[in-house]
Amino acid sequence: GPVLELTNDLIVVQKGKEMLAGGKPADAVAALAEAVRADPRSADAHFQHGRALRAAGDVFGAMTAFEHAAEANPGHLAALRALAAVYEESGFRRKAAEMLERALPAARDDAARVAIRKDLMRLIA
Repeated sequence: GPVLELTNDLIVVQKGKEMLAGGKPADAVAALAEAVRADPRSADAHFQHGRALRAAGDVFGAMTAFEHAAEANPGHLAALRALAAVYEESGFRRKAAEMLERALPAARDDAARVAIRKDLMRLIA
């Protein structure tokens, strides 16, 4: 049933995270692409897929995955910050700043807000 499917998706996402941590980005990309196919609404599956794609050197693939994560969960702080980082790396400074502005209300503590503001000031300076 749905509970079993959810458990399987979480296991696949976890497996993908472990592959990425173990220095196997290509394997992680494949596992996490499967997790995204299994549950296209999972912000975390998209986010982890983006991390794997970025580690594998696919910046634009990562950008798309992070965008999907932020669409699935507009308050996904890690996805918004990752998106800001890949936008900035790709020369889209205004879009990077936009993502950081969206990330501010999602920040759960002062330390996170301070870090986001610092990144934002650097971008718009």
